[in-house]
Amino acid sequence: MSVQSRVSFAALCCVLCDGRGAALAQSVEPPQPFGPVPTAQQLAWQEIETRATICIGLGAYHTIPILDGSADPSLFNPVDFDARRWAATLKSFGFAAVTVPARRSDGYRMWPSSYSKHDVAQATWRDGAGDYVAEWSKVCRETGLAFGVSLAADDWAYLGTDAEYTTLFANEAKELVERYAPVAAFRMDCGPRMAEWYAPLDGEAVLATLRSVAPDLVCGSPLGPDMRTLDCTAGVPPRDATTEWARVDGAATLACTSDGISLTPSATGRAWCPTEASIVLRKREFFRKMDERLLPSAAQLEAMWFDTVGRGMSLDLGIAPMARGLLPAPEVALLDDLHRATTDTFATDLARGATISASNVRGGSSTFAASQATDGNRATYWATDDAVHSAQLVLEWKEAQRVSCVRLEEAVTLGQRITSYRVEARVASEAETRDGGTWREIARGTAVGLRRIDRFAPMDVRALRIIVESSVAPTLRHLGVYCEAPRVLSNSATNEVVIENGGEATIELRSDWPDAVMHYTLDGSTPTKQSSIVTGPVTVRGVPLRGSVQLQARAFAGDRVSPYALRVDFRRRSATQTTQPIEKPAR
Repeated sequence: MSVQSRVSFAALCCVLCDGRGAALAQSVEPPQPFGPVPTAQQLAWQEIETRATICIGLGAYHTIPILDGSADPSLFNPVDFDARRWAATLKSFGFAAVTVPARRSDGYRMWPSSYSKHDVAQATWRDGAGDYVAEWSKVCRETGLAFGVSLAADDWAYLGTDAEYTTLFANEAKELVERYAPVAAFRMDCGPRMAEWYAPLDGEAVLATLRSVAPDLVCGSPLGPDMRTLDCTAGVPPRDATTEWARVDGAATLACTSDGISLTPSATGRAWCPTEASIVLRKREFFRKMDERLLPSAAQLEAMWFDTVGRGMSLDLGIAPMARGLLPAPEVALLDDLHRATTDTFATDLARGATISASNVRGGSSTFAASQATDGNRATYWATDDAVHSAQLVLEWKEAQRVSCVRLEEAVTLGQRITSYRVEARVASEAETRDGGTWREIARGTAVGLRRIDRFAPMDVRALRIIVESSVAPTLRHLGVYCEAPRVLSNSATNEVVIENGGEATIELRSDWPDAVMHYTLDGSTPTKQSSIVTGPVTVRGVPLRGSVQLQARAFAGDRVSPYALRVDFRRRSATQTTQPIEKPAR
């Protein structure tokens, strides 16, 4: 008898045995954990999709950062800083955690340190009685935000020996974790040249100190041990094979780099060490007005979110407040755009309204039925029999549905098991539905893990099929299907167009929804259905010499509307002006 026949027989027993079948179904054992699994603390931190690092410090008060420790510590004076207001703003944008950099590479401590006088106790702020870390710790406890702290691995102002620096680092890390408890996570921040500067920092000694006072603390660095940090400010790694394993081979430890030690994500990794991707919005640690030009657009930030969070990583966004302690308006608008976009996209799970079936259900038990993947409960999951390593789930709708995203999540408390998957669709065109339609592949990948989100061009479908391969019985705790609202796209490679003196510029706009109507404005206001309709290329002329014209465009389709506007600034350049290239800022 085949495996599928045995499952069908077991399912029939559940229906006919008048309660005894239900008891049989409930007696089916769950899959055994496979490989490394996350601790409860690791999983809780990894589940937080987006968190913020607030980058303020003494460096915000100098045009050129002073890194040798000679900067006047009294200059630090964010007179308008209000952690409660910042926390409310971040929570309104969907952030669930905040990491506070307690010391950056310039050596300035954001708390009254017991081990240095180069700290906030010497600041004008709060008349020397302020404690930036304490204010954040208190507000996070009161508002429910998870609280983390970080220390830069390097201190360019430190002049002692390597062994002395390790002791200092460990003592300050311990002081932070103890004084400002509860601390959910500690991060060692590393620059690009750690091998040259502080490779001798004994991370194992620091880790032992932290474990002695906070055994459940999630500790992170480029080499782990509980999460590996990845600086993506210069760009998110390419999605070549679209693989992101939380399992790693190698000796996970608290370090920036070390000879002979590396972490290699793989399907056979022996340790659980998920990735935290860090992106500093203005490309530099501290606020500079001129760096506003380096901010990503809303569409670019949304793409970064999908390329990190959508690959199972956590996304940590570095936000640099102004010297007075206020969040810059451009960042507030950008984070609002991202939150509205992701909230709108995932507000309606189309899978909840579909009929779902599976090629195999573990023991024929309702406990592991296909519907457990679409019930909205992350504590339940679909699973197959131990002998079944290739399986499929099929979603079918009575009426065609427009879709553009599929979200898969494994039950990672049982390990990361799926080694490859593909998503296929029956497209709802008349020609393809006469005979039931043919399956068309629309996405594929390797690892799934905690979270995998695939985006594709919006299409109308009647059915989706998800095929998974695994070396052991696969699991899925969530299968979600979503549709993004229409977006406006342009043929401009940048968000700024320079017009020659007295000239004009033309931009072409299109929507990813073929039936969407696009509206635009040229006065910087948000387009509505009463704004001008895009009927062809839009020409911009009459830009003032020292001013600009901002085009904004949104797409409308029924009750769906772009969550944010496409924004392009048109600036005028006279014949005597030259274009200065934007260089990547120095660290």
